[in-house]
Amino acid sequence: MINIIEIKKIGLIFCVIFISILFNSCEKDTILSSDEGAVDFDTGLFSHVTIKNNALHFDSVKYVELIADSLQKISIESRIDWENRLGFKSMYSCIDDVHNKFESCASLDEYQDILSKNNDLLKIKGNDDFEQIIPLDYHTSIINRNGIYYVGKAVVKITPTSKIIVWSGDESKLDVSENILKASMPTDESIFRIISDDIIVSDYMIEQQLKSSKLGHEFHGDREHSKRKVNFWIRAWRESWANHNCDQYYRYKIEIKVENRKKSWGKWRTYNTSCSYNGIDFAIRRPIEKTHKTKQCGGGTVFYDPYYWGTFNLNNYSKSSKSDVARMSTTFTIGSIIHNNYLPLPRFDKVRGRATNRGIGNRYAGICYRTNCHNLN
Repeated sequence: MINIIEIKKIGLIFCVIFISILFNSCEKDTILSSDEGAVDFDTGLFSHVTIKNNALHFDSVKYVELIADSLQKISIESRIDWENRLGFKSMYSCIDDVHNKFESCASLDEYQDILSKNNDLLKIKGNDDFEQIIPLDYHTSIINRNGIYYVGKAVVKITPTSKIIVWSGDESKLDVSENILKASMPTDESIFRIISDDIIVSDYMIEQQLKSSKLGHEFHGDREHSKRKVNFWIRAWRESWANHNCDQYYRYKIEIKVENRKKSWGKWRTYNTSCSYNGIDFAIRRPIEKTHKTKQCGGGTVFYDPYYWGTFNLNNYSKSSKSDVARMSTTFTIGSIIHNNYLPLPRFDKVRGRATNRGIGNRYAGICYRTNCHNLN
């Protein structure tokens, strides 16, 4: 059971957290795209993250989202420079290394050897392709190869669907918790699960979401021509943090992504080429907070955020790579941060768009859901 004395402290603790991130929790929606150049990493926001056990160590919870958002906005070159300064290598950079090896490999045996040695990063998809195990570039930019980062004393691990939080920082509990998760998959109703007094799991996706578009969270399209292909995704997820029953917050995010492929020896591998997506339209419900209120929880008084639903509409968004790349993505933050009030997984009301690369020429991978689907290919 959770210590009731600790629960009673939450009114004061949560007030501090609420004030510290209130400026960031209004209904302002944000596009996070790697269009900015060099950044001063020595002062300001980035001074609140250091290195611990070859992973990022954030001073507090609020800096996780603020820094992750900032990393999506800077150029890849600036991000690599920042990692080198810290002596850190993100999972994103580890995956980039694999893409570079695919680009230069010269035989099927070498290709299969690369996949085998990196099966902690990539998994085989079908008979001839692969995909990231941790699906979102947003997450891979802040975790190390083992999927880990730290917040204060706590250690956090990102899995394909969830965020495992061990408050004592005992990393030996992460593997045990992950095995428990594999035996008990979440549903749409579950946001977090208390494994023990020391371990909480916060779910950002559900397994079916990664396999089907029927739930309206994640969509995939691809198009191939002359042994070249573009893979195209639009995903929505619920970013969250849960200390316990009486201390939670949630927010919606969306990622648009393309990956470039070429076929050799009957297998798809990544390669660097110019790429773009355009005509991106979607509508999605977003939560907009009202004036916060208080309620009783765990024997104490806590803040919570009533909210109402608005609609976020994106119209004709486009982006092109500035150079030859293996992949490209854009992240959107939508709606308010919601405290201590249930927020369901996001669902698109409608979505459409298309993506291409130089290899497939004037052809497109299209995504279309509950809207006009003409001129996508």
